[in-house]
Formats: sequence, C-alpha cells, structure tokens
Amino acid sequence: MRACEWDTTNFLVVSENVFDPFIYYSHIVPLLLSLTIGFYVLYKNPKQLLSRILFCVTCLFSLWVFFDLVLWATNRPDYTIFFWSIINLIEPFIYASGLYFVQVFVMGKDTSLKNKILILMPLLPFVVFVSTKFTLLGYDLSNCNRESIEGPLTHYAYLVEVFYVLWIVVFSMENYRKIKNAIDRRKIKLVTIGMIMFLLTFSSGNLIGSITDDWRLPQWG
Repeated sequence: MRACEWDTTNFLVVSENVFDPFIYYSHIVPLLLSLTIGFYVLYKNPKQLLSRILFCVTCLFSLWVFFDLVLWATNRPDYTIFFWSIINLIEPFIYASGLYFVQVFVMGKDTSLKNKILILMPLLPFVVFVSTKFTLLGYDLSNCNRESIEGPLTHYAYLVEVFYVLWIVVFSMENYRKIKNAIDRRKIKLVTIGMIMFLLTFSSGNLIGSITDDWRLPQWG
C-alpha cells in the first residue's frame, strides 16, 4: 500500500487521488442540481405523494453521487469497501423509486400494496446480502487502483435495473393507449422518456467503465 503512494483525503472527497478535475464537475454539479430540484418540489407541495417520491429519487441519486466521489478520493481500503457496498445498495433503489414515480404520475393516485410489494421484492437480496461476500469479495491489493472485487450481486443488480426500465416502458405504453386526452398523453410521454433517459444515462456510466476500463468517458453520464 505504501508503494502505491496514495494521497491522503480531506473531508472524504478532497484528494490528489482524483486524477482529473472533471470528475469533481461530473459529481458535484448534478448532486447540487438534483438536491435543489428535490427540495424545491417538496417545498412547493410537501403533501403531494409525487413530490415526496421525486424528493426520494433525488436524495438517493445525490447520496450515490457523493459516495462515488468518496471512492475516487479515498486512500483507505476500509472506506472503499464500506462506500462501495452502500452504492451497490442505493443504486437499485433509485430504479425502483423511479418506477414508483412513473406509476403514480400516470395513474394520478397511489399504487396498491400488492404492486409496492412487487416493486420491492427484487431489492430484498441487496438488503440482506449488502455486508456479505455476495456484494464484495474483497479488496484488490495487486495494483494501485484502490478497487474492490465485486461479487455476484453486482451482476444481479444489472438485471434488476433492466427489469425496472422495461417495467416502466411496458406500464407507460399500456396506459398511454388507454388515455384519449392529448395533453395527458403528452405528459405521460415526456415523463416516461425523461425517467428512462435518466436511468439509462445513469447506468451507462458503470457499464461503459466496466467494459472499456476507461472511467473518464462515463463521467458524462
């Protein structure tokens, strides 16, 4: 570890280990913007269910972004293991809450208890196994990349994320056909496309980085 000459970290995220200043831009800007949107919407209508769900989505996303920035900066293996496990837990919840938001928006009311259980069921393995080797197998000391070795739950996460995106598409298309009002149809189209673009852009960063091992390009996600 000493041979790697890692820099120390201040305030969890300030470190020379973050080799490219663009990484700070790609994390801090969307973090602040998403929190601003979330708090503004909640402030304007705190009793509305949609406002609370959107606030939840923005908070989860902001936590993920902050913890990911910690991983870029930290020189401590224990921090890497901890925060890597947490973002693996948070990420699928972002997709689940995005699906929940679209459903409530389209239907104009809360969903049934049965539907909520169906949304949450794929998330149970993450909650149960987040602190086990199913999530992370260990810490790679063979190089100086400060990386954890991901377990099978990470690959399961990709399947779950695809599942939620497809659920959004199918659900929106089915309800879009039932609605005759042009304005309502346009609203459904915009919200659905917006949520899908957000989720796909979000996940594409990890996917591209994992395949190409180039982590600068995915920062645009």
